[in-house]
Amino acid sequence: MSLPSHRLPRKGRPRHRSGGCAGRRQAMFAQRGIGSLAMAAAAAIVALAVLSAPAQAAKRVALVIGNAVYQHAPQLANPLNDAGNIGAALGRLGFEVTKLENAGKVALERGLLHFSRAASTAEVAVVFYAGHGIEVDKRNFLVPVDARLLSDREVEFETVSLDLVGRAVEGASGLGLVILDACRDNPFAASMRRAGAKRSIGRGLARVEPSGEMLVAYAAKEGTLASDGTGRNSPYTRALLAHLEEPGLEVGLMFRKVRDAVLEATGNKQEPFVYGSLSSKGAYLGARPEPPAPAIPGKTVTPKGAPPTGGLTREQIAARRVVAEKELLFWQSVKDSADPAEIGAYLAQYPSGTFAALARTRLKRLTDARDTISAEQSEAAHELKPADRRKIQTALWALGFNPGVPDGVFGERTRDAIRDWQRSRSQPATGFLDAASARTLRTAAPDLSRPLWLTAQNQPCKVWNPNPKPGETVTWSGGCIDGQASGSGRLVWRGSYGQDTYVGQYQGGKRHGRGIFKWFSGARYEGEWRNGRRNGRGTEAWSDGSRYVGDYKNGKPHGYGTYTASDGRVFQGIWSYGCFGERYGQWATIGTTAESCGFK
Repeated sequence: MSLPSHRLPRKGRPRHRSGGCAGRRQAMFAQRGIGSLAMAAAAAIVALAVLSAPAQAAKRVALVIGNAVYQHAPQLANPLNDAGNIGAALGRLGFEVTKLENAGKVALERGLLHFSRAASTAEVAVVFYAGHGIEVDKRNFLVPVDARLLSDREVEFETVSLDLVGRAVEGASGLGLVILDACRDNPFAASMRRAGAKRSIGRGLARVEPSGEMLVAYAAKEGTLASDGTGRNSPYTRALLAHLEEPGLEVGLMFRKVRDAVLEATGNKQEPFVYGSLSSKGAYLGARPEPPAPAIPGKTVTPKGAPPTGGLTREQIAARRVVAEKELLFWQSVKDSADPAEIGAYLAQYPSGTFAALARTRLKRLTDARDTISAEQSEAAHELKPADRRKIQTALWALGFNPGVPDGVFGERTRDAIRDWQRSRSQPATGFLDAASARTLRTAAPDLSRPLWLTAQNQPCKVWNPNPKPGETVTWSGGCIDGQASGSGRLVWRGSYGQDTYVGQYQGGKRHGRGIFKWFSGARYEGEWRNGRRNGRGTEAWSDGSRYVGDYKNGKPHGYGTYTASDGRVFQGIWSYGCFGERYGQWATIGTTAESCGFK
């Protein structure tokens, strides 16, 4: 285990640190102020410019949820990919996107609450959910990753009702849209005990009847199942991505195109369905199609029975046709190019063109691919030895990112851990390491000559120890399966620094389930653990009175949470790998640095 430590706040900028089982932790905060008259005057000029500018685009918000790593059911292959790709597409369409990954019940409910507040001031509000859903007595529920569902009586207590999701989007002044890729074959339905013979557990999801300007889209119509697919995305999400950014496409027509694509991809085995109705005004997730130019009096006469011309003269129509044909030829000449410069040339000439959204999407893919290829080549150039790779994997463990077993092989799990580490440092998330990054991680790795597993002194049972220290010993009072600590019990670490204790659940020698960890410094964490790290919902408190309550991922605050500093200041909202920032200059970090979060 790493040596916990604690530093009292310094005058002028409160700051505190506490170490722990997942490595050294740090919490600090600051608030930037505007202290000069010149800056205040500049702010006033900016405000005046905003007030005098044309009206801004209507606010659009989206909550994108991907639940894949279920604690009491087999893992799903695609929801995280589906949610990530949909979130990115909505972001390119101008939505303010909030993401939730592998959300438990509390995190899901809090995320919906936070999102409902944003939706109440928006014109368009969208919730996309990929994961398990279940229908009981014609009522639909989303299944959080921590649900057990041992009995149908527990459904209302352990899941989140689709009605709650509907209420989260209904505050939007224009369109409320719920998209569910959640009709997968549900493993909970077969194993649940029935509390009463009159209660029914359906196959897929039940029909809904949303009211007002709201639509609910299912990946598969009522009572049928959707496929998770064999590729990166499910068939439904793949079809949705193909049409989501199509310029000027009305929502109703978009979902009809998605339906046709899914039917074709699944051999008519899966039919998506949309419930609800909209007014004749039409609804758009992207930009609305441009209205025809106003008629110029005395310039044109449309004969009876002739096709409409939008009030344009023949010369104007011909001129527009020439421009459109030139743009089409330009796009067709570059659309399949692998050179980002050629796609950029189209956007430079037609920044608001018919194919601009498609061009921006392709340009991003090409740029991302080029960055990844460049990073891959850079990693290959410095020829990491197996021992170096094991050190890097162990360092990722120590820093709170799960690469799997440190075996010296960089598989997909290790690449994902590297991407998460890169995101935490505001670097391109390529999954590959250049020489400098590899050196940083090798330096951060604990001494591999010391054991990563410790055998308890009181019984022949091992526990995972990713941050070994000289002379450290453990005792375990609990169950032991295949030579590894399992079940509920009490673990005590003793070393030259003092004593740490953990009371809670273990699985395969690692903290897994609920538990309480107490550091000798006085810091304390109570909450959920997975694979040896803080993952899920938890509460951490430090000896100076500061406290964090919220979601964790890989040992760091990630998701919705509230940090209360020792002087009473509160930082509440969405955290990202220990980083929290607000538009007015407030920021806070836990388990990372301000520089890594981009706050300095």
